[in-house]
Amino acid sequence: KLQFLYLIGRALTHKRNHPLTMNGVARAMATGFRTQARWASVSGLAGIEKIQYVKKIKMDGSLCAKCGDVTERLEKADQMKLLDEVLVADERDESSAGMVIAQKLDVSRAPFFVVTHNDGSVKTYTVYFDFVKKVLKAKADEAQGLKDTMEQNAAALDFI
Repeated sequence: KLQFLYLIGRALTHKRNHPLTMNGVARAMATGFRTQARWASVSGLAGIEKIQYVKKIKMDGSLCAKCGDVTERLEKADQMKLLDEVLVADERDESSAGMVIAQKLDVSRAPFFVVTHNDGSVKTYTVYFDFVKKVLKAKADEAQGLKDTMEQNAAALDFI
C-alpha cells in the first residue's frame, strides 16, 4: 500500500511526462512493483535516462556544509530542474534512500550525483564542477571547479 501511495503522490505532483503517471501506476500495479520503469531524463540530455542528486543530513539533523553549497549553486544556476531525483542520505537512518544508494555504489563522499545512461551504465560524480562540465555540458566557474577538486582530498570532507 505504501508503494502505491508513493506512486500516486509522485504521479499527481510530477509536472513532466514521467513513467510515474496514472498509466505508470497501473503498469506498476500490474507487474507487482517488481519491474523498474525506464524513462528519459527530465533534463532532455541525449543518452541519459536519469540524474540523481544525493545530499547528506548529519547526525545532528543539519545539512552538510558542502551539500548546502552545492544545492545553492544548483538553484542559482537554475539546474535543479535538470535533476530527476533528489535523495537524502540521512546519517540517522541507514535505510534512507541516499544511504542505500551510496552503499550500493560504494560512494563515501557527499554530495554526489548518479547518472544512469540509456544503455544501463551508471556513473557517479562527487565533484559538482565535473558533473556540470561532463554531464550538463554547461560552463562552470573554473576557479570554483579547482577549489572543488582540492576539497575532494581535504580532511574536512563530510563522509557518508
